[in-house]
Amino acid sequence: RTLFLLGATLLAVGLFAHLRNRTLLGGSSTVPRSRSKLMSGVTVGNGRAMGNLKANLGKFPANANAKSSPRGSMYPAYAPKDNRKSGGRVPELATFLGGPSPIPDIVLPVYYGFAAPLKEKRRRQRFLMEPNDDDDDEDEYIEDDSDRRRIYDPNGKNIVITGAGGRTGRMLAKELQTLPEGVRQVRSVVHSFRSERKLARQLGIYDTYVADIYSNPENLEYPFHNASTLVILTSAMPKIKTRSLFRIMWSKILRRKPARPEFRFYQTPQEVDWIGQKNQIDKAKEAGIQHVILVSSMGGTDPSNMLNKIGDGNILLWKRKAEKYLISSGLNYTIIHPGGLTDKEGDFQPMAGLDDELLQRPVRSISRQDLVEICLQAIFEPNAIGKSFDVIASEEPRDDMEYDWDKFFAECGHCDYSRPDVDEILAEEKALRAKEKMLQQQKELAT
Repeated sequence: RTLFLLGATLLAVGLFAHLRNRTLLGGSSTVPRSRSKLMSGVTVGNGRAMGNLKANLGKFPANANAKSSPRGSMYPAYAPKDNRKSGGRVPELATFLGGPSPIPDIVLPVYYGFAAPLKEKRRRQRFLMEPNDDDDDEDEYIEDDSDRRRIYDPNGKNIVITGAGGRTGRMLAKELQTLPEGVRQVRSVVHSFRSERKLARQLGIYDTYVADIYSNPENLEYPFHNASTLVILTSAMPKIKTRSLFRIMWSKILRRKPARPEFRFYQTPQEVDWIGQKNQIDKAKEAGIQHVILVSSMGGTDPSNMLNKIGDGNILLWKRKAEKYLISSGLNYTIIHPGGLTDKEGDFQPMAGLDDELLQRPVRSISRQDLVEICLQAIFEPNAIGKSFDVIASEEPRDDMEYDWDKFFAECGHCDYSRPDVDEILAEEKALRAKEKMLQQQKELAT
C-alpha cells in the first residue's frame, strides 16, 4: 500500500508539472515561454550581439526528430517523438543512470513534466549569465532598440532600478512609467527570470534585465550604459526555517517556554548588501552615472539592533558599510533610511531625522507608496544630492500639488558615520564565529 501511494503521488506530481509546462506525451516538443530579450534585436547577457547568441545556442544538441516550435528553432526539444512511447529510452536520463536502460511508464511524466524543462531552463540560464569566451570581439551596444524599449521623453533621464523584483521596486518602476516628462527610459534589473516574467505579465514592463549583483556583476554593464540615475533597492531577504515553526507549535502544545522562529538567507547580507551594492557602485562609476540613490534602513547606529540578529546576518552593519563606500566613491548620492515599511495607502507628509533619532517615536513606519514618492522626487530635486537621512511618515496628510519637496530635501541633513566603527565590529564578529566553530570541532572530535 505504501508503494502504491508513493507511485500515485509521483504520477500526480508528474502530470501536474507536465500540464503546467504544456508538455504532451503524444510527441509535440516543449517550448518554454521565450524571454522578450531573446526574441528582440537587442543584446543580452554580457552584451554580445543577437547573432552571436543564436550561433552559440545552436551548439546545444537538438533532436532532429522533434517538431519545430512555433517561436522558431532556438530551443532544442527534450526528446524525439519515438522515445516518449511506453518503454522507450530517454537519452539524457539513461546517461544519468549510467547507460541505456528502459524507463518505466511512471517515470516518463515526472521526467518530461518537471526534470527536463528544469534542466533545459538551467542550461539556457547558465549560458546567458556566463561570458562567451569563443568570441573575442568587443561588446556591441545597439543604440536603436526602440522596437522593445519605449521612449517616454527624449530630453529626459535614463533611470536604472536594481531590485525591481521586490514590492518597492515594482511600485517605483510602475510610477516612473506614468510620468509625462523628465524620464526618457526606465530599465529594471531583477535577480531571476521569474521576476522578469512577473513584471511583464502584471505591470507590462518589458525593459527588464536579469543580473546577479554578487556573482556576475558584468551583466550590469548593458543596463547601466548611458544611464544618468541609479536607484538601488536590492537587499538580502530572510526566510523562516520550517523546522522552527514545528518547534514553536510543539512548545505551545506542551506549554513550555515560547520558542522563537529561526531564519536563513538564500544570499547573505554580506553578499547582497555589501559586495553586491559595492559592485553596483563600481559599475555605476565606470558607466558614468551621475546620481546614485541608495535605499537602506534605519537602525544602523545600533549594533545590537534586532535586525542584525536575524540569521546572524548583521544586515544593518553591512548596509552601513556599503553606504560609507558610496560616500567615499566620489559619486553624487542620496541615502534614504526608511522606517518600517507597510503596505498601507500613503499620501502622508514625510518626517526626516538623523542617526536613528526617529526610533524613539511610538510610530516609526512609512508606507511603500510614500517611500516611492520620496525616491521619485529625489531623482529630480537637486537639493537631494549629498544627503543621508532617516524618514518616517507623519500623521499629517500630503497634497502632492502643494507640498514643497525642494524645501524638504534642503532641510534634510547628513547622518554621522563616525559611529559605530563597522569594520571593527564585523572583525570581532568574524573572530568570535571562528572561535565558536573551532570549539565545536574540538567537541565533535572529543566525542
